[in-house]
Amino acid sequence: MLTPAYPAAMTRPFHGAGACACHPDRRRLLAMGAGTVAVGAAAGPTALAQTAAAPPKRGPWIDAHMHLQAPEWFRASVFARPEPPPRRRASPRPPTARLIAETSLIEPNRAARVRSYGPTIAEQTRRILDEMDEAGIDTAILYAMDYDYTGEKLRVDHYEQIRQLAEVRDRNPGKFVLFAAVDPRRPKGGVEMLRRLHTDFRISGMGEFAPHFFGFAPNDRERCYPLYEACAELGLHIAPNCSIITPMISRWCDPAYFEDVATDFPQINVCLTSAGKPHWKDTAIALAQSKANVFLDTADWQHRTTSDPIGTVIDLVRTCLDTEARHKILFGSDHPVYAGQVSVKRWADVFRKDAAARGRPFSEAELHLFFSDNAQEFLNIDLPMPAGSRN
Repeated sequence: MLTPAYPAAMTRPFHGAGACACHPDRRRLLAMGAGTVAVGAAAGPTALAQTAAAPPKRGPWIDAHMHLQAPEWFRASVFARPEPPPRRRASPRPPTARLIAETSLIEPNRAARVRSYGPTIAEQTRRILDEMDEAGIDTAILYAMDYDYTGEKLRVDHYEQIRQLAEVRDRNPGKFVLFAAVDPRRPKGGVEMLRRLHTDFRISGMGEFAPHFFGFAPNDRERCYPLYEACAELGLHIAPNCSIITPMISRWCDPAYFEDVATDFPQINVCLTSAGKPHWKDTAIALAQSKANVFLDTADWQHRTTSDPIGTVIDLVRTCLDTEARHKILFGSDHPVYAGQVSVKRWADVFRKDAAARGRPFSEAELHLFFSDNAQEFLNIDLPMPAGSRN
């Protein structure tokens, strides 16, 4: 097999999954690989047959949407809301198919297990690594949230949180890729903060970008576009939240706003996290089908908004894999948002086991796209297998 020599200009720094190293740009390598086949064909049928017969490279299985947040960082949370007064009912609510379907996702004793880990960053790291090992997940993309301008009562500001997360990443080579969110309400749109985080901690992207906090549209050219311009310059991709979040005002999370962003910044990959759940999924899928740089993930689809949450998310993934979005759908757990009910392993098994049990199995090739290759396409790099990962 003929192997092209890649010039230095074809590589860029890779700032994820452990220590910094130079990794080739994935899309350019794929393009060069296509050229290699053509060269092999010119050299003769033997070289072409060897190229065609080469097995695809097996990559790590990836959870493309996780959070690592230590309770010790916060004094109190704006998400803590008083319970609403109970509604009067003429008769008890009957057991419905919806409740039965929801129960199939909920694991007994989950809440007790979650509480068994301490509130420190070390204990929360141990918990997330335990969840990954049990689920057969090799690498996770860690999305941070910029809470400094949200009303959260913080003990640790965003910069210090990212510093601690970068230490976790560096102590666990190959296990984590780190994104840092930057709120555009920061002075000068947060551009200085984004550049500082990139320089100091080698972040790989900007996310989870949270329009439900901002109070304005994410395609706002004055307040948001400077951040996207910095991402384009620094080689960072973005991951905005695109779901309806209780009790936030979520209209700015509509995926339609990111059509402008994806069009105006084609060099930036955009992962529409939560894939527009629940009411904007068709828009999210349409953008993934039509825009080369738009991706989706399955985070937040555990939420109980349908009569059959398992079947609903299987439908989503099946639709993507059967259309032009087959290379755009990523496995994401949103851990630890649902940690008290559903483990990462249980969520992964929805696609590995439940789909097959319902007579709608995903092939090994489809599972490889969903759990591995598509996330690497989003990051635009080839992730190495972490030490100690399964073969």
